[in-house]
Amino acid sequence: MHDWGVWHGRVPFTDHENQHGRFVTEYGFQSFPQMSTIDAFTDPADRTSIFTPVMLAHQKNNEGNSIIQDYMLKYYAEPKDFPSFLYASQVLQAEGIKVGAEHHRRDRPRTMGSLYWQLNDCWPVASWSSIDYYGNWKALQYYARRFYAPLLVSPHIEDDDFTVYVVSDKTAPINADLRIRIMTFDGKVVTEHAQSMRVDPLSSKIYYAQAFPEMLGKLGVDPATVFVAADLAVDGQTVSTNLLYLVPTKQIHLPPAQIDHTLAPTPGKEGSYTLTLSSKTLARSAYITFGAQSVELSDNYFDLLPNEPRTITITSDSPVDALNKELKIISLADAFTR
Repeated sequence: MHDWGVWHGRVPFTDHENQHGRFVTEYGFQSFPQMSTIDAFTDPADRTSIFTPVMLAHQKNNEGNSIIQDYMLKYYAEPKDFPSFLYASQVLQAEGIKVGAEHHRRDRPRTMGSLYWQLNDCWPVASWSSIDYYGNWKALQYYARRFYAPLLVSPHIEDDDFTVYVVSDKTAPINADLRIRIMTFDGKVVTEHAQSMRVDPLSSKIYYAQAFPEMLGKLGVDPATVFVAADLAVDGQTVSTNLLYLVPTKQIHLPPAQIDHTLAPTPGKEGSYTLTLSSKTLARSAYITFGAQSVELSDNYFDLLPNEPRTITITSDSPVDALNKELKIISLADAFTR
């Protein structure tokens, strides 16, 4: 089946969870490419709004830009400026497709496959792609590597229950450790649960469940100020991490994040650098950019948990001084007026 209620029908992302196709061969949502791609076909005057003539010319769905704005205001707020709109649109796209992709995987064996529309672009444009015309990965491409991982932990609220699924595409059973934490945005752990288990092969299964109203009552905190962090580890190595928020996105009291970083050459590896990030508060969908510098990042657009440093690898022919000069790191809270 094709599922285009989301996007063409302008229905909420959660409508994906009402669909149970055996093979969902199309579903999707648009975003804008990154600023360097926009720069390639615009003048400064064209970058004042997503509705300028040039921006509309690089959009081949007649209502596309208005649909993106409609969903933006449904889930977030009005981004504070043009570059923030580009970034937030990519997070919005990735989060929306994540809802559908994880539902399809949890729905196994009813749904046995899904393909989001689309992978790449034939010109620089706002579109449903996860890779833009110049080969730059959008947020969705990084998200897809996580939600389509062979082992997926997927916390979910359904039928008044808080549930944690583990989905496995492995053909043999796996011994794994599950950790579930409910945390405040500054890293305080309100409650924690850990268990060891055997993950069945080729399966989707609930491995933890609790009545949601009862869980909220026990927390004794405003659910808009906490989030769920679920981690799945195999042989001591985390293979899947997933966050769940307990209220609609617009009600989340997400604080600004001050992201500290260090960038240094990787010893013994020409053209390789190690970037370590840390934050005292949750940095949602942390986005790393090096401006016009040509770089390849091992990860991007990820949730940086409070007080839990994250290290990624940067590959580039540029010297470290040039990279540091252009380096900019933002999170979702930075896209909106506080």
